[in-house]
Parts: sequence; C-alpha cells; structure tokens
Amino acid sequence: MKLIAGGNVVRTTTGRDAENLCWNSWNVSDLIGQTAKVEAIDTSPSSWGRINVDQITLGDLLSA
Repeated sequence: MKLIAGGNVVRTTTGRDAENLCWNSWNVSDLIGQTAKVEAIDTSPSSWGRINVDQITLGDLLSA
C-alpha cells in the first residue's frame, strides 16, 4: 500500500505474505490540508498475485 500526497509517496506498508490480515496505521498529521490517495498494487513477479485489503478507516482524531 502506498499513500501518495502532492504527487509523492509519503507512506508505505506491505503485507506479511500470509492470509491473516494485520492492522497497520499511519500518523498523517503532517499532511493536514493536502489531498492524498491510497494505492494498492501487486508487485509479485509471478503470474499469480493476490491483494487482500479490508477496512480502510479515515478519521480526524486530534489529541488535546
């Protein structure tokens, strides 16, 4: 997964080559006010690939 803002990749994460999905999160407070997109790409060199993505959650949790 890539997070792209301002035409640049600003965050990345990869799977763990397993069927079990694991939580991951990014602090994006440095990107406030920017438009961003999430991109999921299979970069496997084999002819068989799989992308499992579940529950992408966006929020604006701010601590006092």
